[in-house]
Formats: sequence, C-alpha cells, structure tokens
Amino acid sequence: MTTANAEQISIDASPETVWHVITDFQSFPEWNPMTPSMKGELSQGAKLKGMLGLGPLKVPFFPKLLTVEPTAELRWKGGVPGAFVADHRFIVEPNPDGGSILRHHEEFFGVFALKGPTVKTANRVHAQFNRACKLRAEENSA
Repeated sequence: MTTANAEQISIDASPETVWHVITDFQSFPEWNPMTPSMKGELSQGAKLKGMLGLGPLKVPFFPKLLTVEPTAELRWKGGVPGAFVADHRFIVEPNPDGGSILRHHEEFFGVFALKGPTVKTANRVHAQFNRACKLRAEENSA
C-alpha cells in the first residue's frame, strides 16, 4: 500500500536561505517541530539519525539521504522495509514573484502505510514544519 502527502509554502527568502534552514541539522532543536533532532553528514548516501516529533511523541528514525542537490532538493528515505517506509522530499524553487517555494512531499509504503486519520496527522505535522521553516528562513533573511 502506498499513500502520499504533499504540502507547499511560499517563503520570502532566497532558495539559498531556505536550503540552509532545512539542512542545518544542528539548529533543528531551535525551530523544527517535525524533526527536533537530526545528526549526520549532508551527503548523498549518508545515514542519518533523527527524532520524529509527532506532538508529544518523539520517535527515533534512521533515514538514508538519497538526494542532496544544494538549493534545490533534499530527499531521505527510511523505515522498516515491507512494514512502513517513508520517502521524504523537500524541493526548493525560486518563486517568480520573489523569494522561494518549498514543496514538501512524503510518500509512505508498506503494510502499515499511513491511511485515514493518520494521513491527517502527517498533513498537520508537515504544515507545522512548513510554517516553522518559513518563519526561520524569513528571520534569517531579514
């Protein structure tokens, strides 16, 4: 079973600034409600160690970086093969009106892939991340 979730937000900051915010793992505890902790090297193929924030619940996860294209795309994938795997993408694009557009997409695979009310939780968590990222990027570009 596969389910998908996608969110996007306009940010009044350059793609370079947005990229810095979503890849500055050390600063995640200061602003990131979705991933309050992430450690690892920012290079394609690297294994990361993170904590996923689902409201008061914090769940460890260990994704692998599939794509690291500075100022354009960050993609990681992780989970338990066959049971639950998440393929998470952050795509940063210049906004024709100025600033950037952050497209935030996640696809879920496996027997326990998100469905029904759980998809709504993922949507909420991603929307919270996008708002927090917007605030952080706009503060950093001011």
